[in-house]
Amino acid sequence: MARTALRRFAGGAWWIACVAACANAHGEAIEREWAHTGNGSVTLDNAWGSVEVIGWPEARVQLRGELGEGAELAVAEAASTRLRLAVKHDDRFRARIAGSRLVLHVPQGVAFTFTGVSADIDVRGLRNSPMIAISTVTGDQRLAGTARATRMKSVS
Repeated sequence: MARTALRRFAGGAWWIACVAACANAHGEAIEREWAHTGNGSVTLDNAWGSVEVIGWPEARVQLRGELGEGAELAVAEAASTRLRLAVKHDDRFRARIAGSRLVLHVPQGVAFTFTGVSADIDVRGLRNSPMIAISTVTGDQRLAGTARATRMKSVS
């Protein structure tokens, strides 16, 4: 009886590891950078996955991580004071994707806006930001920074 349970556990653990490896195998690594004065705004839309936003003293924005299967990065606006990024997902992959895992470094004093559907967001290190706005349908939201105004909204 114990052997059968152990075999079932081992078989289940193997299956979970295989699914996780397959999900990661389909992601596309991304590393992009843009000049930014720090006196403006950065906006990111990412429907699925996780985003870590880190304020730093550099005059540039850096995006690293992995796009989920069927996802691509769209740069809607890139100027020295405004950057608008969106991770676009192909609807055919929506049921299978684990989502994009991104790390975004932004100048410490920027206004930052994030919109997600089922996405976790962790924002830290922003100092003296004029505004930090986070909106998701589901997902964890964490914020550690200073801003003149903050807005965090979630459906669940």
